[in-house]
Amino acid sequence: MLLVACSSEAPYRPELGAPRAPPPRAIILEPPDAPLPPPKEIVAVDPNAEEVLRRNLDRPTQAFEEKSPPKVTARALEHTALSEARGLEAEPVRSATLEEGARAVLPLPLAPAECVTIIAHGGLGVAEVDLFLVDRTEGSFRILAQDTRTGQVAIVGGQRGCYVALGVPVRGAELWAQVRSGAGPVVVGVYRASRP
Repeated sequence: MLLVACSSEAPYRPELGAPRAPPPRAIILEPPDAPLPPPKEIVAVDPNAEEVLRRNLDRPTQAFEEKSPPKVTARALEHTALSEARGLEAEPVRSATLEEGARAVLPLPLAPAECVTIIAHGGLGVAEVDLFLVDRTEGSFRILAQDTRTGQVAIVGGQRGCYVALGVPVRGAELWAQVRSGAGPVVVGVYRASRP
């Protein structure tokens, strides 16, 4: 029986003095195209925050005051503003002490094309603070923006993009901060920049 083998290269025969054939070259493939960036985060608004707000609309409100805020909470606000309100001009820090379910209000008229970021920090005893930017008219209100975070920090605008009033001025705009869980001081900072 005769077996015939086919090979693409000659066998190595050292007795004939032929050099050893070089090893086969590796095939280098081009890297694939860069992967597409992940889709932008879809920001979910916590419906419970607005539910608590509407349930407590009849409760008396407090005004934010320019009094000395708790030092630790004010310092936390400053640190958050370094990244969330970079390049914006800070207004005086305001604070209020709130019970659970209560809210403090600050008039915040908005000019067209004005870029606004608002940061609220809850102090000792505050477990959940919510922040709303509201257009208040007689007998009703419309929520323009609200924070989407949980915990002691609430932000409208920030790194995701400041809030910009489009069209006519929003003269009845107000900042509403509520303590949804816990009780204690809430410190608020407002940061603005005008856009051309």
